[in-house]
Amino acid sequence: MLSSKKFTTFAENLYNLIMYSLMKRALLFLFCALISTQMFSESSSPYGTATSFAKTDVASTTFNNDIEAISSDLRKKYLVEKITWYDDETNHKEAYYEYDNNNRLVRRIIHSTYFEQGRVKYDTIVDNYEYTRGNLTKISHKDVYVSYTYDLEYDNVGRLITSKYVNNIMHFCYRGGKMDSIWYDNDPECYTILKYDEHGNIVKEINRVPEMDDIWDPTGNYVFRENEYEYDDKIRPFFNIDNAFVYDPIFGQGTTHPVYIRMLSTNNLIKYSRSSWHYTYNEEGLPIELRSRFEGVTPANDPKYVFTYRKIEKHQSSYKDQWCDTWNVLYHGWIADEIEMPLTLIFQLTGDTIINEMEYEKLTFHYSLASPLSQEYVAALRFTDDKKVFIHYDNTEYLLYDFGAQVGDTLEIFGGIDHYKDFKTLPHVITEIDTLDDGKLQMQLMVNLQDEWHERSIPITWIEGVGSKDGVVQNVATLRIGLGGIELLCAYHNDECIYTTDNPYYTSLGCVYNDPIFSATEEVNAPTQSVQKIMYNGQLLILRDGKTYNVMGIEVTK
Repeated sequence: MLSSKKFTTFAENLYNLIMYSLMKRALLFLFCALISTQMFSESSSPYGTATSFAKTDVASTTFNNDIEAISSDLRKKYLVEKITWYDDETNHKEAYYEYDNNNRLVRRIIHSTYFEQGRVKYDTIVDNYEYTRGNLTKISHKDVYVSYTYDLEYDNVGRLITSKYVNNIMHFCYRGGKMDSIWYDNDPECYTILKYDEHGNIVKEINRVPEMDDIWDPTGNYVFRENEYEYDDKIRPFFNIDNAFVYDPIFGQGTTHPVYIRMLSTNNLIKYSRSSWHYTYNEEGLPIELRSRFEGVTPANDPKYVFTYRKIEKHQSSYKDQWCDTWNVLYHGWIADEIEMPLTLIFQLTGDTIINEMEYEKLTFHYSLASPLSQEYVAALRFTDDKKVFIHYDNTEYLLYDFGAQVGDTLEIFGGIDHYKDFKTLPHVITEIDTLDDGKLQMQLMVNLQDEWHERSIPITWIEGVGSKDGVVQNVATLRIGLGGIELLCAYHNDECIYTTDNPYYTSLGCVYNDPIFSATEEVNAPTQSVQKIMYNGQLLILRDGKTYNVMGIEVTK
């Protein structure tokens, strides 16, 4: 048992630790806010406002939106299995990459042969990779001379926000789905801004760094330095650790250029400063040989890296396979402010897509009386082996479900696609977890909603493989406090109904319910003006005040 004095010291240390952590997070938030709102002084940068680059970057990366960014998934069909570097018989290396059953990189082993002090010597370098809830959180390096670790921290949508390596801590900020700025604990006056091209490659890096005098001592001032990069149009090798972009899995390349430049870019780097890289590709466009040049000079033996790949085997089953692919959701709410309309929306997963180099399933919907061929794109869902489901909506990824969480956890969950206040996330507290007869989990959660009109707690229920009882992607909190209502009527997996609502108020409606007064064209006498329901290309639309809305109340272009 702690004495009073020891307890006081412990409490003080704990308080200081908490305050230090909060202060660091506050500084990161402040820095990112400064970047995004252009609050740096224009006089501090020869390029004008430093953050003008960050703002330009966002505009140039709109290719990452939900629909237009669908690209080839060829890269993710192959994992790097081995890299050989050869100079001569006494100077060469072989790196072997080991993956677990989920295709996660767990170990890199490098065997090297080199000539030193008149003798040929052999060495082995081992890097181990540790994961926490699906994210790579630690890389441990060990060789005959040193050992060290990378400690990595992520936000609630899986983006790397902090990397600690030796005595330096890097903090990362994001805009428009891309990492666009960095700052450093060891010198908060320094920061980096990144500029991307339309293909997702970093073409310019702007660094604010200490100014040095002729003997390389700091003057106390800071200056801006630019680096520019060029790329090929081919597929970059894949190690399945892209989110850990501070670490370069290609040995010997980490000191040649900033690691995150290579790892954050879409294609293969071919030029930086006075250095250049030259590739040979296989028939599918993957690099199989890499040679480097400095100022165009060919080294004596022209050493090269040789890449060997293995095809990724699809899992016999995945977490996505355990989930429904169709949901019938009753929507009883106000459309275009004036029309109350009960109807059934049918949500479906309709195929794979690639967004920001991650695999998603496209989620579409159609009105129950309309043709399934008239489906509209809603968002994209991503399922992970640690029982999380993410939604990519409006160019941003949010956490939608987490069945790996525990009782008492507070989760920041997506606020919904039909929220009048447009909450990005809402805090969900898990209050109870049960296991159903089929082995799936059922979670009871409490949503605390507070705004200028409401302050209350709303209980909701999640079922693993099904989702929320109130609808797969709707905002369950606000639609149940006076703005309407939603209810998951039925859910299907491969055309088999595996869930039917047990809410006695809705069971009599069956799996599909439609507004009984609906007709193909209907005039509604609203208090202030005329509102019209119409069918257009198989979709029910609402026309009001010169604007057009779909059945979810989202304004659309007809």
